[in-house]
Amino acid sequence: MSNYTITTNFGAKDSLPSGNAGKVIKGSEFTTEFTNIQTAVATKLDLTSGSAANLTTTGTLTNSGAMTTTGVSTFNGAVNFASTTAHAGNATFSDNAKAIFGAGADLQIYHDGTDTHIVETGAGSLKIKGNFLQLLSPDNEKFFEGQANGASSLFYNGVAKLDTSNDGISVTGQNIKLTGANPIFYLLDNTNTNTCSLQNSDGHFLYRADSLNQIGNSKHTFQIDGSNVMRIDNTGMGIGTTSPTEKLDIDGDSIRLRQSQTPASASATGTQGQIAWDANYMYVCTATDTWKRVALATW
Repeated sequence: MSNYTITTNFGAKDSLPSGNAGKVIKGSEFTTEFTNIQTAVATKLDLTSGSAANLTTTGTLTNSGAMTTTGVSTFNGAVNFASTTAHAGNATFSDNAKAIFGAGADLQIYHDGTDTHIVETGAGSLKIKGNFLQLLSPDNEKFFEGQANGASSLFYNGVAKLDTSNDGISVTGQNIKLTGANPIFYLLDNTNTNTCSLQNSDGHFLYRADSLNQIGNSKHTFQIDGSNVMRIDNTGMGIGTTSPTEKLDIDGDSIRLRQSQTPASASATGTQGQIAWDANYMYVCTATDTWKRVALATW
């Protein structure tokens, strides 16, 4: 865009004395000047339409229609868009330059040169919505995956370890660890009172509990291959029976103490009720530090 420059000095001609040939203004001179004016006006930016190269403004530029720029535009002041903006290319933000959303700057997204931040400070919640949602590493290794009206999974090293389904959760691995000063693990139904259980992949109960609120006749049953091996209730512990009648009730024809023990003397340290054996005697502690024995014989 060029500026109009006067090529004929009409003022100088007018100041010449009468009779001077240069004082006469020729029609061709007017034609030249008007041609120059026409050319200059044609290259100027029309405020309602048109195009311009290297447009520079030092004040406020207001555009109420469409504006297309094909080069790099630099704005040193604020730019206000009252309507939708469309980007066919990238929107680039420098370090610590924030994309801010909300009247109170409730949501901010930015990169500080080291870390990327998504900061939500409004009174409501930060909601991430999608029918199928994944959290991935830059190499597409899965961290989390979930779908609407379906399953969700947590991953370790790209392998699902915790999966949800319509009937509960599935844990893949050998260990479930509880850490802390007083770790507690509960198996409860939605009423905190009814039967809950652990099963293996064949559907056999490994553990079954009734009345888990521990009020009334609480029962805890352990099974192997579908058979009861131990029951604990408020009466006692039953081994091989689901109806213990004593503190320890064993439904079997023998018990085993794997290690032998020989009290040093009849007054050796002991607690009433202790039982011990060695190759020659069976020992019973009948009172504190008081032992009695019976000889063992072959037959």
